[in-house]
Amino acid sequence: MEENQKKLYDHYKAIASNEIKDSKGRDLKVIVRENAAIHAADILKKSPNIESVEIPSDPSDDAEEAPKEEVSKFEDKPKAKGKKASKGA
Repeated sequence: MEENQKKLYDHYKAIASNEIKDSKGRDLKVIVRENAAIHAADILKKSPNIESVEIPSDPSDDAEEAPKEEVSKFEDKPKAKGKKASKGA
């Protein structure tokens, strides 16, 4: 049981840190970017009215890290009470 828990922990840790690679050794982020470029090229082929599409190399490179705000706990809101539909008549 502990061995399986360790494997799961390592797997999710790898996902969180983007350490997952495919059989060619490419990172998950690279695979997603390549798939997006292929999809954009297919759209361009099907839509002759579109002249060009700009695909950023990596939006996270240009953006600065946004300040993290404290997330408040989800508060239960009272549900609205309504009339139930009556059966028969």
